[in-house]
Amino acid sequence: MARDKNKERLEEERREQELREEQQAFTDSARNLDDQNQLTDTQNQQK
Repeated sequence: MARDKNKERLEEERREQELREEQQAFTDSARNLDDQNQLTDTQNQQK
């Protein structure tokens, strides 16, 4: 019984970790897009 609870807790922690990693990847991706847009804006202003 206790082992089942432990297993459930480990599964939940693993899912939460995966979610955090996905959110971090999304944040990084959005930040990269922002940087790219700023670069494009700067290039367009120089034309």
